[in-house]
Amino acid sequence: MNEILKIDNLSVSYGSKKALQDISLTVNKGEFIGLLGSNGAGKSTLINSITGLQKNVSGSILFNTEAFNTELQPFACLGFTPQTSVMDYYTTVWDNVMLGLNLAGKRGEEAVTLCNSALEIVGLSDKANELVESLSGGQLQRVQIARAIAHKPYIYILDEPTVGLDAESSERFLSYLKGESERGKTIIISSHDIQLLEMFCEKILFLQSGKLLFWGNLEDFIGKTAQVIEFTVKNKISDSKLIWLKSFNFQIEILNSKSFKVHFSNNEDIILIIQKILKEFDIKDIKIKDKQLRESYLNRVREEVHD
Repeated sequence: MNEILKIDNLSVSYGSKKALQDISLTVNKGEFIGLLGSNGAGKSTLINSITGLQKNVSGSILFNTEAFNTELQPFACLGFTPQTSVMDYYTTVWDNVMLGLNLAGKRGEEAVTLCNSALEIVGLSDKANELVESLSGGQLQRVQIARAIAHKPYIYILDEPTVGLDAESSERFLSYLKGESERGKTIIISSHDIQLLEMFCEKILFLQSGKLLFWGNLEDFIGKTAQVIEFTVKNKISDSKLIWLKSFNFQIEILNSKSFKVHFSNNEDIILIIQKILKEFDIKDIKIKDKQLRESYLNRVREEVHD
């Protein structure tokens, strides 16, 4: 069976505020999931609910333990990095990672091998014997990642794991996670680095105001034939021209006084609209590209705010 995690009517409230509202979805083995949403959308609350850290939860969260093919308890099969750093600052890098392994039931030579492997993955092999308190912010984040991945979990749940990491370290880590998903491991990662998510994720879980607005394939979230066209005009865009642009039923993004983007959905006559714009403006340049994850995400956030 491919199903590894099922969430049914999950709701979380903080007093009168609903942080999550009736979230239902099923996650399968091997899925690489990007968790998207604005600040306060409920991403960390969802992650904390899945990992058991969130209280006042209604609904159900069920792990398919048969899919783990192990005698270990579900949370020993879980790799988790919280949004805030959780470190034992007066111990070494090695001891921090070994602690995570021990808590996951790994001991002896197996733990030593796994610890060495995790430190190599995050590029901290040369820092193994240094105290955590002596490390930089980016190195601390890599220790936290190493502790989460060292025991080779079946599910990785990562809340902003690339914060503080340079571009090279971030891409190397997600490349490692991609390999894990290809080996049947499940990845759920929340990140504001949307460009990086687009490179690796296959599915998108989009939350806004505690509601599940999208759950499905990356291509469906973006829209396979959706496009963004950037126009640069020779003269400053006047107020009357701006009103004219906004009279159309499509998304306009003003970049500066002489440039704007038009976000087309799949069902619009792109050629006809371009012809109308060419009649109204003295165009200097046109750039056409497929709509990317970042564009689609921002459009959906804007639509939710305007509704």
